[in-house]
Amino acid sequence: MTLTTEIFKKIDLSNSPNFSGNVVLDKQSCTLSFLWNNKIKRYCATLIKTNGDTVFEGVVVNPISNFPVASVMLVKGFYGMFTLWPYDLSMVDTEETLKNWADYYFLIYTVALQ
Repeated sequence: MTLTTEIFKKIDLSNSPNFSGNVVLDKQSCTLSFLWNNKIKRYCATLIKTNGDTVFEGVVVNPISNFPVASVMLVKGFYGMFTLWPYDLSMVDTEETLKNWADYYFLIYTVALQ
């Protein structure tokens, strides 16, 4: 039998079309940036280590979807993935809810340990 433990870290969001924040993930200090893309009506995320190493860039953030792909994170020394969850699972995604996501969603970084 395999025992799995999950570690969750909540990431602060903003309703600003362009914002960044410092986060510590897997004991590594990084800057996580978000930019609203008017063409696709989604935020795109970029994660850069404080040493300047880009972990991922311009990844589209969709609700209840993990990003980026796990292999991208593992290659850069990270063990988790991000997920954008709505506060209300019955809510219908619209441009309004997605653009003002701090009011409607929370973002978590999850690491599954076995």
